[in-house]
Amino acid sequence: MYRLYFIPVTSREKLVTGSTTVLMMTVVLATYTTATGMAWVAASNIQPESSKYYRPVVAAVCIGAFIFSNFGTFGVLMNIVMKAVSYLGVLFSVCVIVSKIYRAVKEK
Repeated sequence: MYRLYFIPVTSREKLVTGSTTVLMMTVVLATYTTATGMAWVAASNIQPESSKYYRPVVAAVCIGAFIFSNFGTFGVLMNIVMKAVSYLGVLFSVCVIVSKIYRAVKEK
């Protein structure tokens, strides 16, 4: 019987009894350590760590990440994020090109 798992690593471990718990704890801890670092970087970019608003910003970033994580599976979230980043990259490229053309025309 074929079962669909959203984390491919776990599909092999379902065959081996006893190691599933250790593997899942490792996946959860790896996800937590990655998310913690990313939340810290995001909050530090919004407010300096010495600011009195830093802790509320950290709380807002973590709550926002939690809410965003409930929108769907990892694949769905990656699809949304990658599309958004792609469109932002195209928009940034267009802005750079327009800026270069504007500066070249302005210098003449």
